[in-house]
Amino acid sequence: MHKVLRSLLVAGLLGSGLVVGQFAVANAAVSQGEGITSVPSRFGPDETIARLTQALADADADVIGVTDHAADVAAAGYSIRPTAVISFGNPNFDTVLIEDSVGAGLDLPPRLLVWEAADGQTFVSYNDTDFLADRHMLGNDATAALEAWAGVIGEATAAVSTAASPAAPQEPQLARTGGEELVLAAVATMLFAGGLVALTLQRRNTKLLVGVGGSLAIVAAVTAYSGANPAEAMDDPGVIEVASSHSVEDTLIRVRQEATERGYEIRSTISQAVGSTDDAMMLEPTFLISFSKPDTAGQLLESGQTIGIDLPQKMLVVDDGDATRILYNDATWLGQRHGVIEAQPQLIADLGADLGAIAAEAGR
Repeated sequence: MHKVLRSLLVAGLLGSGLVVGQFAVANAAVSQGEGITSVPSRFGPDETIARLTQALADADADVIGVTDHAADVAAAGYSIRPTAVISFGNPNFDTVLIEDSVGAGLDLPPRLLVWEAADGQTFVSYNDTDFLADRHMLGNDATAALEAWAGVIGEATAAVSTAASPAAPQEPQLARTGGEELVLAAVATMLFAGGLVALTLQRRNTKLLVGVGGSLAIVAAVTAYSGANPAEAMDDPGVIEVASSHSVEDTLIRVRQEATERGYEIRSTISQAVGSTDDAMMLEPTFLISFSKPDTAGQLLESGQTIGIDLPQKMLVVDDGDATRILYNDATWLGQRHGVIEAQPQLIADLGADLGAIAAEAGR
């Protein structure tokens, strides 16, 4: 059942009795933070990472590497519970998403966060495909790629989940044309001892038509989320864009210089425009640069471990054919997403100022 249908509630008066039925989507995973699903593992962190890595390989995903956040921040004097990120990918899938929306590169390659909670329970967290679709306004062309990743993640988490038959991530509900959702329609007609109810679910609203026969009244209530227009579904996608007056290559060099001058360590630079085995899939130059400052990361992770899925900091440098752009995650949005902004308001503000200055100076 699609994730968009959260619950269906039908009530009818049959004679003098009230019958209520409810259907809810079952999922072994639990939501944690905006767009994040966490699955409890039946193993400890190290064994979970090993099994996930093997499961990803078995699912034909390329395991790029494991970032050990706990070890990274230990150098700055922070002792946090085990927290690590597994990065993986498949160029054919990833390229489709970037071609549809270049901003999706901020969330690629896909990541699985493995972390140990205060009670000793190990969790595996990942970005929901519906969240990614809405955040980056992905269209129908990206549906197959998102469904493929949902399947890979489902297979991987099944290898460690505490559930006997863990539910795979729900398939993304995508049917966008020109930024609009197609209408989600489900019509049910029921005859209840003299009453006729017609229910029509439409985009982001519920329409209730009630026909009453005799002295009986029938009421139907429906709660649904239609995953409507992505601009409506996510008013603030948390992506900041800055224009650069330089080429992609020069902008990339300037971003690295500006980040280094502000005390950040360059972690990696990935070209996202190469790697597809589909010759027809040609992307404009697109680079993802990652950098971190252990002291900042340590404080953030102490306040909320799930922020590890968005660490280290990233900037996307792209050439859309007309101009060079720099895209990055808004620090305030990150703080709100992971619930750390109240505990670290000044740190988030400082991080936002750093990122803004790096992008502005690099593009100047």
